[in-house]
Amino acid sequence: MSDFELIGSSDAVAALARAIGRMGRVDFRRELLAEMADEALRLVREEFFVSRDPYGMPWAPLKRQRFGAGPLLRTGRMQGRIRRRVFGDGFALMSPVEQSTFHQYGTRKMVARPIFPDPEHLPPEWERAFERIADEAVTRALAGAV
Repeated sequence: MSDFELIGSSDAVAALARAIGRMGRVDFRRELLAEMADEALRLVREEFFVSRDPYGMPWAPLKRQRFGAGPLLRTGRMQGRIRRRVFGDGFALMSPVEQSTFHQYGTRKMVARPIFPDPEHLPPEWERAFERIADEAVTRALAGAV
């Protein structure tokens, strides 16, 4: 008697094994990371419209209010220049705009208005999005095997 038994045609088992094998390939991982990076970029850009940090906390109001534009939206330059880069085992979001660092961490004279989350403590919304993307990728990979 066994604790686990798999019964099925050898063709079905072979197809499942091939699908599982594809998920271990570099191109599967790269595509998965690219999808996650695209979603992270979308989430960051969305923050500008709602004037909130990645954790949903409102950005500090401006000292002098501007008509029609909240914090970090005056020119749209910072929001429009954020990029993503995928590498072997992860991805990075970055902004070449010098002021981004000041807004991310604050200064002696300026309150922080974080744009990027702490990679060690992702916001729940980001975690849910990444889990959904991973689930969809695995479902696509297994679709033809079962």
